[in-house]
Amino acid sequence: MIRVHSLLAAALLAALTACAPHAASTSAAQASDYGPAPEFTLPNVTGGAFALAAQRGRVVVLSFTAANCTEECPVLEAILQRAARAWKAQGALGPRVTIATMEIDPKTNGTAAVAKLRAKWWPASGWAFLRGNAAQTAPVLKAYDILVLPPPNKGHDDVEHTVEVYVIDPQGRERDILAPGANLSVSALERAVERAYKPSGKA
Repeated sequence: MIRVHSLLAAALLAALTACAPHAASTSAAQASDYGPAPEFTLPNVTGGAFALAAQRGRVVVLSFTAANCTEECPVLEAILQRAARAWKAQGALGPRVTIATMEIDPKTNGTAAVAKLRAKWWPASGWAFLRGNAAQTAPVLKAYDILVLPPPNKGHDDVEHTVEVYVIDPQGRERDILAPGANLSVSALERAVERAYKPSGKA
């Protein structure tokens, strides 16, 4: 599967988080279908492993972050937290929806840093925080077209990276790709998850 990303030229070096994903789904009832989501298995900071294949039957909201990120990541955090609260209140978080957030800079951020991020973002169940080593992380980033560049300034360890949220349906297919500053909001994410859970648009 070929993904097409539109990076704003000025933002490429200054803020890769402005990276635009696939065009968003235009129908409120019908989910797009970008093909099978690349499979992966990564360590969960709470213990054990998170395998995408093991999530069949649930919608997976997959995001990418760095534990020390201070730019677009807090925006992503706020959106995911609000959506997670809504899904939990509906009884959907866990049974119908799973959130997975992957650390993209394991050389800088160890397991303890990601565990601290989990404690800040969502210490309850239903949201997995994943942190593999560099060898485990690199192929997943490549498969999902997540671009990571070294810090632009010496003395800083905050890498520049693509910020995207993949919505993967219960059959393991990509249904939406959302990005802060482009098409990601709480309501857009909630609609994308609902479409993914009912890709035919039928109740």
